[in-house]
Amino acid sequence: MINYLFAGVTLVLICWTAPALASHPHACSNTVRIESDLAMKYNEAVTATGTANQYAMKVFLSETGSWTIIYTSPAGFSCVMLAGEDWEAVPWEAPGRKS
Repeated sequence: MINYLFAGVTLVLICWTAPALASHPHACSNTVRIESDLAMKYNEAVTATGTANQYAMKVFLSETGSWTIIYTSPAGFSCVMLAGEDWEAVPWEAPGRKS
């Protein structure tokens, strides 16, 4: 169920951001290059990952609050899905679990 939800959200985000990705020719590249650029230019590091249908999604964060979400194909090609500022981590607890 969670894989279907993740795949659905990923598909919606890809379709929603496709025009923006098309207008930025450097939004897709070799995964190593994108991850290196995020580390060097924005001081962002991977803080979360997930997979669906052999694709990976990674969330990169910096201490200043900038963030980037990329998705990666099984072939090692990645594209920036979204990026922004003012990331705020929200504490969460699994439903039905008492603190």
